[in-house]
Amino acid sequence: MRSYDYKGYKLVSNDNAENPRVNLHGADGTLVATFTNLGDATRRVDAFVGLSPPVRKQKRFNWHAPCQYNEANKARFHNRATTALRKLARALELAPGTYEIRRNRAGIAVSGEITLHGDHIYVQISQPFGGFDSGVLYRRCRGRRDYTGGRNHFESLDTLNAIEVLATRIERNLGPPISRMRMK
Repeated sequence: MRSYDYKGYKLVSNDNAENPRVNLHGADGTLVATFTNLGDATRRVDAFVGLSPPVRKQKRFNWHAPCQYNEANKARFHNRATTALRKLARALELAPGTYEIRRNRAGIAVSGEITLHGDHIYVQISQPFGGFDSGVLYRRCRGRRDYTGGRNHFESLDTLNAIEVLATRIERNLGPPISRMRMK
């Protein structure tokens, strides 16, 4: 076992080559998350304390380009949102088969919704009406037939350009790591 202090967090790694694990502990000693390598753990801490994780230079997608009455923008919005939700599922360490991603294109006057619905989490992306920047909705749920779930949380659409930051906020607001939640 090796222990590291990193920006107020304690990282404890095992020396098992077959099943490497790095446990991330908060300042009070509680287990926050488990990772398979030290790099992932430090990136999550950086995102959690509000620092930008190191990302390669890429053009940021404009999530606010109007989809209403513009079929090309709507198609781009749905494609990018689907890709973002796949990346979010990986960042949250959701196992394949424990979630599904659905699209609802809706009518011509709205953006429609793209939804990641898992056994314990519900995330929906849409362009909100009325000028509010709350296009990412997420909450706990109890299975894939639960459409009301727990308390709603909202994030800006721009957080989809930084999936690790969004994943960290989701885990901070919803509790234990989503991939290890048990249905009650």
